[in-house]
Order: sequence, then structure tokens, then C-alpha cells
Amino acid sequence: DDVRVRLALSEAVDRQSLIDNVTKGEQEPAQWMSRPGLAGAPTMADHPDLGVKFDPTDAKAQLQSYLDEKKLTVDQVKLTLMFNTSAGHQKIAEAIQQMWKDNLGLDVQLSNQEFKVYLKTLQGADTPQVWRLGWCQDYPDANNFTREVWSTGGSANPNGAAKPGGVGWTNPTFEQLLVDAAKETDPTKRVDLYAQAEEILVK
Repeated sequence: DDVRVRLALSEAVDRQSLIDNVTKGEQEPAQWMSRPGLAGAPTMADHPDLGVKFDPTDAKAQLQSYLDEKKLTVDQVKLTLMFNTSAGHQKIAEAIQQMWKDNLGLDVQLSNQEFKVYLKTLQGADTPQVWRLGWCQDYPDANNFTREVWSTGGSANPNGAAKPGGVGWTNPTFEQLLVDAAKETDPTKRVDLYAQAEEILVK
């Protein structure tokens, strides 16, 4: 429930290393949620500094700030990364687990469940601290990856902050940006609105 810990975990993941050494599918490292190339989605060319990049130095600083404030040591931080059962997902989870150990000194536990059980877990009070979830687009627009997944009532955020389940998060500015972007008819302005929303979402 602390932005510094979330940012530290994200900055400590070397996405290019995951591609080169684990998935080996020539993917592109993701710095935000909506895939460049979708209508309305930011691109690296237009928004090179948007989102989260691999930055182990800042990741350590973010985590240390949290630890100092809470008067904790790194060994007192207990985190679990959950994924749905799959050999591929397990390899990725194990690589991330090792990155968090190497870059932050965290000993993170891994847990997995069969997909149907997993989906129920993510929608209820036992949602894990960190979890994987994929998304296959319904239509090629940034709205499908931001508003329909992450806003209150979205597939990964069914209850907003009202009760446990999914990400359990609500941000009025984020929500309004998505509404404004959905209504905007100027393509350039739409991209800017989604970029603003993405910056809130991933940080």
C-alpha cells in the first residue's frame, strides 16, 4: 500500500533481460500498459520518458526510504508473487524473484494456482500482494487497456477502493482523464490524455 515499494519493485525488473534470457520472443520492454501502435496509445518516439524503466539505483532508494520511515529492515518485508500455473509464467516469476533479490535484497515467495481458482482469488479478499495477469485486446485502442482493465469496475479492478479484490485502487484524476480521452476526437490530444493517465497508473 505504499507507492515507494510499488515503484521499487517495478524499477528493479530488467524487462530487456526477461526478453533476452527468459521469453526469447523478441518482445519490446513495456514501460506502461497500452501497447504502442494502438489508437490513442503513447509511443516511445513521442513519450520516451513516460512510465517506468529499469533503474536499480532509484529502486533501492525508494525501498530504503520506505524502510527508514517504517523503521524496518529489508528482511522484515514479506511479499508473495502469485501467478497462474504455467511453466512459462513460472520461469518469468523466478527471474523476477531473483531480480528483486539481487537488486533490492528482498526474499519474495512464489505461489501459483490453476487458472479458474486464480481468477477467483484475484477478485476476492485474498488477492495477493503482487500477481500476474494477461490481457488480449478486444479492439485496438488504448481505452481497452486502461479504462476497461484498470479503472474502477475494470477487469483487474472490479471494486475500486470500495472493498478487496483486484488492484483495489481508485484515483479520480485517472478516471477523469480516461473519460476525457474516450470523448476526445483530436488524435494528438487523445494520446496526451492517455499518456497522463498512464503516468498515474504505473507510478
